[in-house]
Amino acid sequence: MATPRTSLRPRLPLTRLLRALLGALAWAGLVAWGISWSSGRPGEPSSAKRVGGELFTYAAGNWRTAQLHLTEGVSVAPGDPIFLYEATTPVRQIGRIESVAASSDRETPRVATAVFYPITPPNVDGAEVTSHATPHSMEWVVETMLPPEKRALIAEELRRAMQPQQDEFVAGVRPIVQGALRDAFDVVQADLPKVLAAHREELNALGARYQKDLVEKEVVPLVRDEIMPLVRRHAEPVATEVGRDLWAKVSLWRFGWRYVYDRTPLLPDDQLVKREWARYVDEDAMPILEAHTDDFVRVVRAVLAESAKEREVQKVLKAGFSRIIEDEELQRLVWRIFREVVVDNPRFQQVLNKHWKKLRDEFRVAALRLEPVVRRIGDIIFGTQEGGITPEFARVLRNQVLLKDRRWLAVRVAAARVTTSPPSQTTASIPLSFTVRPGPAALTESNPFPQGPIGFAPLGVPPSGGVAGVPPSGGPRSP
Repeated sequence: MATPRTSLRPRLPLTRLLRALLGALAWAGLVAWGISWSSGRPGEPSSAKRVGGELFTYAAGNWRTAQLHLTEGVSVAPGDPIFLYEATTPVRQIGRIESVAASSDRETPRVATAVFYPITPPNVDGAEVTSHATPHSMEWVVETMLPPEKRALIAEELRRAMQPQQDEFVAGVRPIVQGALRDAFDVVQADLPKVLAAHREELNALGARYQKDLVEKEVVPLVRDEIMPLVRRHAEPVATEVGRDLWAKVSLWRFGWRYVYDRTPLLPDDQLVKREWARYVDEDAMPILEAHTDDFVRVVRAVLAESAKEREVQKVLKAGFSRIIEDEELQRLVWRIFREVVVDNPRFQQVLNKHWKKLRDEFRVAALRLEPVVRRIGDIIFGTQEGGITPEFARVLRNQVLLKDRRWLAVRVAAARVTTSPPSQTTASIPLSFTVRPGPAALTESNPFPQGPIGFAPLGVPPSGGVAGVPPSGGPRSP
């Protein structure tokens, strides 16, 4: 029986063959789709043509290098992007920093090497280059996370949620807060005199120092020289009129014979003058003083108003208040008294704990009612599972957590000199040189980095943080 002949050529496993076929089909389909997408309709502009053209320019165009002379206050690092700012077109990335050379001394400016992509305008050599950076502050995070339109949306959500529940919430919380304040005030009113008595010597020492340094040296001369003339000018007419009315009610006969009676020996000591004086004050003087109450108020107001306008009065009061507020000894004493009366006072803590339990129950009920609103506000600020995180939150994460998109250079070309054609071979061979200066604040606030969420980006924007039609910073090939 003859042995069957076997082929010496190894057979490909079935799975490898299927993979090869599927790969070839996938590449063929991708190429066909790209050709049909790039062709577009006759007579109509196609974004695919633009993107395809830019990709072709990037792959086959000329790359240019440049030396950047960094002035004081400019900070760059390898990989920092370079953006082109034009008046009529969107901001686009045209290069990146390749390296930064350290300076030998402070007087010699540092030099950085940059690479410019083929889409860079050919006449960019005369452009102005400025450096910009995202502020490293909590204010920037808040402003980025809560732009004006989001703040208005959140305020509207809170208004709609609180309006139907506000009266009920206030009705439940008001008696608790009022009871807590009333009980706390009773504790402070009862314990404060004891604490002040314990610090009597320190208070007396401070009072004596202020009496000598502030009252006697500054306040008394101020009152004598500045305020008393005002009082005399405004109060003298009123005082004259009141004195005339009081004198008209005085009876010399009634006071005279009573005085003689009280001084006569062997007569009873009835204190007739004292009794007549009491009668005069109650029946004659007080009605006159009450009738001139409005005049007294007008005098006080006029004196206070004119005193407040006097520069010398303002100077002394300001210096006195500043001295009191900045007095470290007084601050330490006030803080010790406050701690003993409030912070470290067990009775005060018991009052707060008793009312806090009731207040916590009210807040728990309100939180359950407001939970859907809080979730909606969280979705507005941070995003949802269905739609992903918000662009603002993505910017903050990239900037603060991933340490991305923190610095960039801005290239601004005069409008009359901007061209869109790629540089020629001759132009590309000319080395570029720029002086980089710190940029204006207005440009710094307009961050050019993409606003798409982390992990994916809007159509035409690479996920790695670049701009449509150009490679991401750190990704292009070497020139």
